[in-house]
Amino acid sequence: MKQIFTDATEVCMYGEGYGNKIQKEDNRYIAHRTDFILFDVKVGNFWLSRENVEDIANKLKIDIVPIIGTGTLLEAVEFVKKG
Repeated sequence: MKQIFTDATEVCMYGEGYGNKIQKEDNRYIAHRTDFILFDVKVGNFWLSRENVEDIANKLKIDIVPIIGTGTLLEAVEFVKKG
């Protein structure tokens, strides 16, 4: 990580661990395997852009959550209200 964040003193990577040993065991996950998927990265007081988060995920060889839609929070609320 020091090779990627050469000048940073504080880095926080947000994501989720998942898999059979974390969630309820069923056939949605690869048997006997757990993994981590990245959501976002904060360096110091700054949130990185999606492009930079993708670059970090690629360099660290970890999965990143796919984008399934974009919009404002109010647009998301309206989308959910419509069902």
